[in-house]
Amino acid sequence: MSTNEINAKAREYREITHFIKQLQDEADALKAAITAAMEAAGTDTVETDLYTVRWSTYTASRLDTAALKAEKVPCFRVVANVVMYAYPCKGLGLRVAC
Repeated sequence: MSTNEINAKAREYREITHFIKQLQDEADALKAAITAAMEAAGTDTVETDLYTVRWSTYTASRLDTAALKAEKVPCFRVVANVVMYAYPCKGLGLRVAC
């Protein structure tokens, strides 16, 4: 591949990544507008003739590996597969729009 071809491909790559970032920013702004309208209306579900939009909260529990490593358990994988919930978990409150 020649230098000119590499320059052209690098330029095209930069343009495409810039365009992707612009589209992602636009999508984030639309999502924020929809969720703000739903919060202002005090609802977590909106149905239109084409779409159903839900803004919901869910809780996930993850194994707290930092606390587990601090206990210096010799067989991490065996313990994690067998007695996973006997060890500390982090509760995460997350909101998602789908």
